[in-house]
Amino acid sequence: MGDGTTDDAHALQSAINTGSEQQRPIRLPPGAYKILHPLTVPPNTMLIGSGHGVGFGCRIEPVSCPAFIIGGATESFHCAIENIMIWPSGTAPDYLISIDNSYSVTFRNIRLHNAQEKLARGAVLLLG
Repeated sequence: MGDGTTDDAHALQSAINTGSEQQRPIRLPPGAYKILHPLTVPPNTMLIGSGHGVGFGCRIEPVSCPAFIIGGATESFHCAIENIMIWPSGTAPDYLISIDNSYSVTFRNIRLHNAQEKLARGAVLLLG
């Protein structure tokens, strides 16, 4: 929905999984995408946010959880996340993005908004 009130996590995860399987980019239209659990980024994922003009029209809004988990128990590679603002709310998680058991991961034009509040969280957690 991208309306900032509906939990979009399941729909976004489904789109990410399909894009990964087909090795096609996932383009998110402008909107505020509220998520109540982190999005897992599998291999061959390209997630691109769209916006009006040069601004950040596409926001991922994790509520009391990280925004993205890349790799971990399952290897991930050839991933890119572009043109997205991450705007967390709720209880501060330990991190906003986790990268583990991964290679060839690219971030471009990512903005973390309000991430400095509640210093319990870090922006990116690099493991492995």
